[in-house]
Amino acid sequence: MLAQADYESIQSPVQLLADEVDKLGKITSWEGVDFENILELINQRLAGNEVRNQILLDKIAVSTEKSILFFTNSVLHAEEMAARLHLMGIRAAAISGNTPSVARRDFLNRFQRGEIRVLCNHSVLSMGFDAPKTDMVLISRQVFSPVRYMQMIGRGLRGEKNGGTPRCRLVTVIDNLGRFADRHPYHFCAKYFSNTV
Repeated sequence: MLAQADYESIQSPVQLLADEVDKLGKITSWEGVDFENILELINQRLAGNEVRNQILLDKIAVSTEKSILFFTNSVLHAEEMAARLHLMGIRAAAISGNTPSVARRDFLNRFQRGEIRVLCNHSVLSMGFDAPKTDMVLISRQVFSPVRYMQMIGRGLRGEKNGGTPRCRLVTVIDNLGRFADRHPYHFCAKYFSNTV
């Protein structure tokens, strides 16, 4: 029923800062407001890293997929990446919770019709959004919730019997998170998409 997942990671050169490691080390629960606030600060910083951003742009530029859903690190990151992709000749748009509903609906409709190739979004399309022709999901933001992560990659796994594609490329950026690296949902979920299982 589901699309065949082609699962890959992009190794990022970016590392956690000492104060981020310290703050994460003091967290007693990986859920809740304190953790989400630290994660948001990390995502905001990652969004401004030019080397990392160029890796993402290059990945999209050489891809052959026609319908790419890009989960960015912040609202500004979504807007910046969409603008840069547009300047590269790649049809892209950015949406977030700040996008007016009329514009959001227009971008979503155009993405579903194939008029927009890359839809850059921040925190709005992980649930309740259906674009079955999505053939690549790119996750740039740090996500420590396996449930949220599965919701994100699920946007591209509709499969042909559900009006989707036979295959979907799932690409996750893995930053150097030191001792927290194995807590990224990519590591929990990869086994479900491995050819060896």
